Amino acid sequence: MEQSKAWYQQVMGLEVLDEVWIRNDSIGIANLINERLSVELIYDARTSSKELVQGFFKVGFHVADVEVIADRVQRETGVRPRIADDNQRALRILQLKDPDNNTIQLQSPLNP
Repeated sequence: MEQSKAWYQQVMGLEVLDEVWIRNDSIGIANLINERLSVELIYDARTSSKELVQGFFKVGFHVADVEVIADRVQRETGVRPRIADDNQRALRILQLKDPDNNTIQLQSPLNP
């Protein structure tokens, strides 16, 4: 995690916004940002196969308005996805699963 954080800070010019460790420090999450990019790093050191989560991958994109995407999903599927507000980062966040079960995170300004 430290090596990855350093790489994103040096190469991408990101700053660490926050970092949290859970389950006796076996899972760590660090959010790094700059004015145009947001990256979430996830470190998972659990060793028990009962604890491991398969397919723990996510990619994120900034969009103008996640509400537009949520409207489109609702029109196509009949189900409106949940949108979460991240007040600390002033973002609205929408997570979707693609057909291969990958998580796609879309985010837009909380107060455009």
